[in-house]
Amino acid sequence: MAEYRKKVISMNLASAGVWMIVALLLCTPALGDGGDEGMELNDGEMMSNPSLRVLVVNSYHPGWLLEEDLLSGIVEGLHREGFAATLDYELLTFWMDTKVNYTSPEEIEARGYVAIGMIEELKPDIVFVNNDNALEYVAIAYLQAHPEEDLPFIFAGTYIDPSVYSPIGDLDHPNRTITGTLERIPYEGIFGEALKVFPNATRILLISDASPSSVNSKKEFQEWYSVHENESDLEVLDFVQTNSFEEWKSAVLEYQNGTDLLGIQAYQDIRDENGELVPPAEVARWTIGYSSIPEVGMISSNVQDGMLIGVGVSYWETGIYGGIIGGEVLKGRSPRQFPIVDPGFVQLSFNLERAAMLNLTIPVCSLVRADEVFG
Repeated sequence: MAEYRKKVISMNLASAGVWMIVALLLCTPALGDGGDEGMELNDGEMMSNPSLRVLVVNSYHPGWLLEEDLLSGIVEGLHREGFAATLDYELLTFWMDTKVNYTSPEEIEARGYVAIGMIEELKPDIVFVNNDNALEYVAIAYLQAHPEEDLPFIFAGTYIDPSVYSPIGDLDHPNRTITGTLERIPYEGIFGEALKVFPNATRILLISDASPSSVNSKKEFQEWYSVHENESDLEVLDFVQTNSFEEWKSAVLEYQNGTDLLGIQAYQDIRDENGELVPPAEVARWTIGYSSIPEVGMISSNVQDGMLIGVGVSYWETGIYGGIIGGEVLKGRSPRQFPIVDPGFVQLSFNLERAAMLNLTIPVCSLVRADEVFG
């Protein structure tokens, strides 16, 4: 599938930097008990003697596109601050794998203990934590267990209000050495872009899995829609949430003649009748194959799975934002000097192959504004 990528970022914290390709080789140390499963060390670490250690803890697994983008963005942000991987710091990553293999509350907490053990043993100079599980079970748990320490944490990808955690408390002035970014789905932008492509559309069905982050995002949407419903040109017919593949199929088929657009959020936690995880790409393939309704993905990477439009958080740019803050912290500033905000980076994507399947033409003005176009 042909693809071109256009990345644009305008940030007050740093001027545009040189593009950087980050290559990581999986290197799982053989410790006997499997305790460090999910750990990665960056390629070339044995060829230099960097003075700093940077640890990135991801909630999910290698290959999860959103966290891969966050990781590469963090490295780019550090680079823009003058910190080059391998030369200036040793990059270590840990994947908690809490979406596929370690999904129960007990297993998630246990993976958090493994990451905390890495921190205590390896003593990184800064820790980045991506998504809610890494924030709660690693960053917050570590700070609560070590009230005397000032290890800096930078987080990203949280749907909840992190001020509920005592080490944070205040979004403008965190209580401890932790800051980061909020993740908020840009519903206004999603509806606006959908209407630019489909100006005659009046109805949209929203659907997602029922993972904890999706449940939180639905609550966020309901709050937003309660304020904007009267001014919205799109009527939201329903917001279906399910972890059942059969129920997902039923909802999609039920609305084939009842909606103009299908707003799709996350489908990474959909399971079959045996409780086994259905690969997200398979969920997307079924949806595309059996639906004639144009999809508007609320996560931009949905387009890579073949869906028509994606309007969502730019995780790469968000990673850069966090990496730049991390660079400032490594230079001596406290994380408490940086308010916790939603940086508002949005990525627009289209899939021309899907447009051809639906016999649709994407307006040129929309394609010109796109960050990514596939097909």
